[in-house]
This record gives sequence, C-alpha cells and structure tokens, in this order.
Amino acid sequence: MRRRRRRPDLLFVLAVLLGLSILVTGFTQQLHQPQEETIHLSQQ
Repeated sequence: MRRRRRRPDLLFVLAVLLGLSILVTGFTQQLHQPQEETIHLSQQ
C-alpha cells in the first residue's frame, strides 16, 4: 500500500521550511525595528 515518496516529501518539507523562515524573519524584523528606534531615542 505504501509508496516510497522521498523526493516529493523532501520538496514539501523544504518549501514549508522556506515559508516558515520567511515568516519568522518578517516577524523578527517588525519586532526589532521599533525596539531599536526606542533604544536610539533613549540614548539621545
């Protein structure tokens, strides 16, 4: 019953990882930008 689908699974996993990495980097950039601005303002 089971067919060996290694390549499609790898492609699917890679696509999911790429999507998650893009989302994570987007969220971290949005979170870090306001914090850096407040730090610069407080230092001045």
